This record gives sequence, structure tokens and C-alpha cells, in this order.
Amino acid sequence: PRHLIDYVKKLITVDHSCTSVATQMGGLAAITGPMDEIERFRQSFQKRRDMVVKGLNDIRGVRCRVPGGAFYAFPNITGTGWESRDLARELLDMGAVLGLLQVEPEDWFRLSRKTLGEGEESGGQRAAGAEGMPAAQVEALIAERQAARKARDFPRSDAIRDQLTSAGIILEDKPGGQTSWRYQ
Repeated sequence: PRHLIDYVKKLITVDHSCTSVATQMGGLAAITGPMDEIERFRQSFQKRRDMVVKGLNDIRGVRCRVPGGAFYAFPNITGTGWESRDLARELLDMGAVLGLLQVEPEDWFRLSRKTLGEGEESGGQRAAGAEGMPAAQVEALIAERQAARKARDFPRSDAIRDQLTSAGIILEDKPGGQTSWRYQ
């Protein structure tokens, strides 16, 4: 019918005239070509997901369901006795020892696994000493560095900072003499 011609023209323009041939051919290749790379990525994300969920479930009082497809794990921490905001604040105050929270406690308490690369470990594993320098050793060196700074032994203080930096530890000196740290 004549009264539908303008509507059909708009539909045709949006449906197949606006998508470039290169984009159409790329889309066709993506859905009809080999899926090896997609399967490799899927397996990689599944491995990371399983590592994060297992790590969380290994923490006393924490339960975490396996997410169906999200990049995030949402741990249930009710068994720890902590409120999520209080736990987030405590973790931040500990100097990001676990390497989990790089955000303010007001943000959602979630762990992203999308940035874990091949061979990388979760922050919880790093805190346990599974990667790099163990947390207890870092804390001891920071205490030694603070004592050196207080004694105005700046060459020793700088040497300790260099040692930590070469071990992949990032230090942040805060007002009042506090030092926070995290794994690189």
C-alpha cells in the first residue's frame, strides 16, 4: 500500500543501507568462521572465575556462588560478622594488603576477574605470599623504613623503598607518617 512506502524506506535504510559492507562481511566471518579463539577466551575467563570463587570460598565465613557470566564475583560475607562497608574500610585501612579494593568503600564490594592475565593470581593469593614478597615481610620492611625515616637515616629509608619497589610493592606515604602499600 502507498501509505506505507515512507515507513518501508526508513526500515530499509536502517536495516541494510547503513551498515557498511566491510562491517557486514566482518560480522558474517565472526559467526561462520573458526571459533578457536573464542573458546580459548571462554576457557580463560572460566579458569579465572573458578580461581576467584575458590579463593573467596576458602575464606572462613565467606560464601560465593559461581557467577553465571559476569566479570564480577559477589561474595556473601555475613558469616564473617562484618558489614560490607566496615570490611571494605578495614581492608583499605590495612593498606590494601589484599590488593582487592582500589575503590572507596561506598562503591560496590565486588572483585573483578576480567583484568587477571595469564599466570596472574588473585589479591587474596598474593596476600598469602603466593606471588612476590609475603605480606608479613612487606610490613616488617615498612616498619624498618619508618624507623629509619624517624632516625633521619634517609639513605637506609630509600634503600628499603627501592627493595620493595623492585619486589613489585607500591608504597604510598600518607600524612601523619602512615604508609599504605599494594602489590603492583
